[in-house]
Amino acid sequence: MWKTYLVFVLCFFEILYADDSSYEALLVPEKIAGFFQSEKEIKEYAKTNTTALGYYTVGVFYLYHAYGLVNTLKVSKKDYRRLTREAITSLEKAQKLAPAEPMILSMLGSAYLFSCQWGGASDRMRNGRKGVFYMDKAVIMAPSHLNIRENRLRSYINLPPEYFPNIFKSIPEDADMLLKAMEKDFSLYGAYAKEVKSLCFYAKGLVAYYQKEMGKAKQFLGMVETGTSFSERAKALLKKMGE
Repeated sequence: MWKTYLVFVLCFFEILYADDSSYEALLVPEKIAGFFQSEKEIKEYAKTNTTALGYYTVGVFYLYHAYGLVNTLKVSKKDYRRLTREAITSLEKAQKLAPAEPMILSMLGSAYLFSCQWGGASDRMRNGRKGVFYMDKAVIMAPSHLNIRENRLRSYINLPPEYFPNIFKSIPEDADMLLKAMEKDFSLYGAYAKEVKSLCFYAKGLVAYYQKEMGKAKQFLGMVETGTSFSERAKALLKKMGE
């Protein structure tokens, strides 16, 4: 069964390839927050902006409200499930219009995985599998796209390995790609580099823990830097291993 505390959290990643008109640019919370002021305004926009980018814009706007990253609509946690469903609906429309756009697939996968915190076991499994399908497809289409790799990595560390054994391959692959990119150009993520490195080391340590390679797990978890968002998670897992 799914663990009751399992919650999928995206991706608050550095935007590496963005220009003002790109799909990546719309992932910046400060940029997407100002697009709409009400749900009525969103509905009106959707009537005339029936392009892949238009539907994507609406989908990201709704999803970021569900994540709690923006709150232009002044919603509360009780609205998050509905907002996630709205996001999925819009992103699915975008994906049908632009099936070759990997960023749409990646965000659609994120939305499905985020929705796994609601519903019964069968709903969670179905949405989880859809999320994995779209995220893996995005990586297949754009294997060198670091934002997409990071998005998948942040999502997959929350998946229960007993139901999604593919994470044993995907997590180290994504983490190694991000680490190698930073080794080649440490300025790539700027001040965000410590956070991304800690994500990678935590993820590699988690997989080693699942595979009962405790020596490797301790080594990687010990490389997670204090003060990052993964510091406490790494400490908790190290404590659990010491019990």
